[in-house]
Amino acid sequence: MAAMTFMYACEAEGLQTCPMEGYDSRRVREALRVPDRYEVCMAVATGVGEGGEDGKGAKGGLTSRFRLEDVFFDDTFGNNHVDRVKDRGQEEEEKTTTSS
Repeated sequence: MAAMTFMYACEAEGLQTCPMEGYDSRRVREALRVPDRYEVCMAVATGVGEGGEDGKGAKGGLTSRFRLEDVFFDDTFGNNHVDRVKDRGQEEEEKTTTSS
């Protein structure tokens, strides 16, 4: 019922959803470091659909995209992958400069 209500609410806001099945709940919990007291019982992919050739979403407005830093994480939620890659690049550059 909760997932259905969530999906109806998303539809009302112009988002598209797709319930997912066949995922390994234990691995999802491990990958996202979900505490033991919680269980992953449902996964729902949610987002703005393509909306046609004009690039407009389900409600007719222009679709927006989140910055990569806001949606792509390294290892766990909130661990910003893009910043870590930049930091590694700077470290490598400093090593190269120092060793020259």
